[in-house]
Amino acid sequence: MNRLNPTNTFSIARFNHLCKRTFVLNQHQWIIGLLASIGIILVIWMVPALYILNESGVSRFESLLPTALIIFTLWGLLLTSDIFQDLNTPSTAFQSLTLPATSTEKFISAWFLTMPIFLLVTIASIFLISLLSSLILLIFEGSFSGFNLYNPFDATTWEFALNYLFLNSLFLLGAIYFRKNNFLKTIAAFIALMISLIFIWTIFGWVYLFLFELEQFSFQFSTIEPGNEMIDSIFRWVIPTTALLLTYVSLKKQQVV
Repeated sequence: MNRLNPTNTFSIARFNHLCKRTFVLNQHQWIIGLLASIGIILVIWMVPALYILNESGVSRFESLLPTALIIFTLWGLLLTSDIFQDLNTPSTAFQSLTLPATSTEKFISAWFLTMPIFLLVTIASIFLISLLSSLILLIFEGSFSGFNLYNPFDATTWEFALNYLFLNSLFLLGAIYFRKNNFLKTIAAFIALMISLIFIWTIFGWVYLFLFELEQFSFQFSTIEPGNEMIDSIFRWVIPTTALLLTYVSLKKQQVV
């Protein structure tokens, strides 16, 4: 049996062992969550397709794609919230803390499983569901007019990946920061963060109007329009990067040297 010695350098072998260990410890709830997500989509997506065998049935695929992505996003965020469950549980925390692995390896393995691997599983699952749904329509209609496969390279999937990257970083931080009820507490913290950002931006707007546009000054929420590119950059990159950095720092503080 190979023995993995702890060092300060990143090890691919230890990284692979961490990913396998995390999957083995959580495989039951992860698989149940995946099957539950697929089952909900099948009920919403495929059952009506058995009875609506016309143009409306074909368009049902495209109209329900956002719903499918939302369902998988919910499963992914639940998965992310529990990724450090063994570390937050007193009876198993010592096993996680004394693993022969660095904080960097633990952090990257947690992010790797809840972000890239999750996206691959989601895309593959939706593609297979769309294939099965199209085959059913083909059998009942007898033509390829309703054969419509999911395209994972479209704008909808790209937008979904960016949105999930943003949410994943926040829920990963909540997973290491909160001890219990990580999912609900992260949602509450996210709402509080959004309210705080809106409030701060409103205050800046009032100050700007008071200093530079005194004649037009009015206590209204929509007095000025912020730059779309700057706001997009803050939400897309600054906040996720900061959340991931805080996650790594929080994890490193708990690492036994």
